[in-house]
Amino acid sequence: MSEVEPAVDEGKEAPKPLPPRKKCRVKAYCWNHFTKYLDDNNLTRAKCNYCDAHFAAEPKRNGTASLNSHMYDCPYSPLYIAL
Repeated sequence: MSEVEPAVDEGKEAPKPLPPRKKCRVKAYCWNHFTKYLDDNNLTRAKCNYCDAHFAAEPKRNGTASLNSHMYDCPYSPLYIAL
């Protein structure tokens, strides 16, 4: 058996493949019920749209667990009434 090498046209370079696209993160559902703002120390905070509760919302430090739990525990939230 003889090995056959694939024919390559040496005069033309193959086009470079495009780099993979960076995937966007999905926005958490809880942000529909909170408003982001910066406090006096330039830290990101979140305010409930239904009551006056404030939460830490720094993207690198704080997750959305406290926002998610408050979203269902807030007595003024439409999600609380639906339960």
